[in-house]
Amino acid sequence: MKFIYFKVLLVLQICLSVKTIDGYTNALNNSFPVIVITWDYKEATEKAWNVIHNKKGSALDAIEEGCSLCEELQCRKTVGFGGSPDEAGETTLDAMIMDGVTMDIGGVGGLRNVKSAISVARKILENTKHSLLGGDLATDFALKMGFKKESLETDESKDMWLQWKSKNCQPNFWKNVLPNPTKNCGPYHPVSNMEHNSNNDEDLATELTITHQYWIFLTLLQSNALLCLQFLGRREDALWCNPNYSCSSSD
Repeated sequence: MKFIYFKVLLVLQICLSVKTIDGYTNALNNSFPVIVITWDYKEATEKAWNVIHNKKGSALDAIEEGCSLCEELQCRKTVGFGGSPDEAGETTLDAMIMDGVTMDIGGVGGLRNVKSAISVARKILENTKHSLLGGDLATDFALKMGFKKESLETDESKDMWLQWKSKNCQPNFWKNVLPNPTKNCGPYHPVSNMEHNSNNDEDLATELTITHQYWIFLTLLQSNALLCLQFLGRREDALWCNPNYSCSSSD
């Protein structure tokens, strides 16, 4: 059994040999399966291990249940409900799961009012020919699949949003708009060429000092080979895994 915890994942393509991964291990042997996870989500890792090793479940079962637990525990307050509200104060969820044998994926983006994002992603994988569903259509699909509709807001997430509003909506991701997004909340409108030329570019530049966003990336390896990952962004995360791997990212 191996638990491997990564503190940093570089934002570029990484190819890692399982035998050369530098991390913490609970057993010094080459047995498989191996669970690789971002950050120190111990409970999620142990959950996945229990499913794959003790219950003899499938790799996809282990991935789903490990990520689901992290969603329930609201890991780092950025995974699952009640975290990272948008500028309207709403929390939405993203998740993706991949079958390493078939290379099929199921993903959900901007999922509203459903807490089990990783489980919805698996339903997309197994019950549709789609790769990704987003927004209200993803919610509609989830409800058809029997998931419960419930608010993703908590008192803490509401307070986070109210504090952000009280600071003139700082920081934010707007640029080239008026009123100046570095000093004001919206609503905004695009800056015309005339308006842009009449304003100092420095005043319009949005300087962001946003706390790093954390997600859970959980991989289960079932054979010796190279593991290749490519992270391009938050919702645009992409990954590739060799056959016999199952992979998932959730946020």
